[in-house]
Amino acid sequence: MPLGSDTGIFLRKMAASITVIDTHVDDSMGICLSKEEESNLKAGIQKFYKIKEKDTSKPFKVLGILVTRDTHRGMLKLSQAEYINSILQQLEMANCNPVVMPTDKGSHLHKGKTVTYKNKKQFQALTGSLTSAAMSAQPDIGYITQFLSQTNKRPSQRDWNAVKRVLCYLKGT
Repeated sequence: MPLGSDTGIFLRKMAASITVIDTHVDDSMGICLSKEEESNLKAGIQKFYKIKEKDTSKPFKVLGILVTRDTHRGMLKLSQAEYINSILQQLEMANCNPVVMPTDKGSHLHKGKTVTYKNKKQFQALTGSLTSAAMSAQPDIGYITQFLSQTNKRPSQRDWNAVKRVLCYLKGT
């Protein structure tokens, strides 16, 4: 059954298990709780489609996100390092100093007068890129990215500096 909030994600709940399938054009990924459930899912899909499986013991990419599994430690790591590095390169920030927090402690972005940032399109493109990163593999920047996106119509220099700080934070993650 498709998930109500995203028609590309399918969810199957049973008494003691749950299966999630994420689809995008001709690519999909499934998550199952047991090997038996995984085998049943594959058999059901193979009735209708040819399946080409990735070797998930090695790192692989799904929609630009690097997925690394460590089954011995029970870890799944999602990384968008290439995507983040490409943004840093575009803005000539590849050598920026990393910071440990995406925002300055006690910063008040909407208080006081400030100069309007001149390149509104660049600001909008960057907040869009950060939103994409926040939604897929960097939920830790979700709040500040959403907050800064509210200023897309008329960003200030202070907002631009805050966006650059988020990039410095991402450099360190």
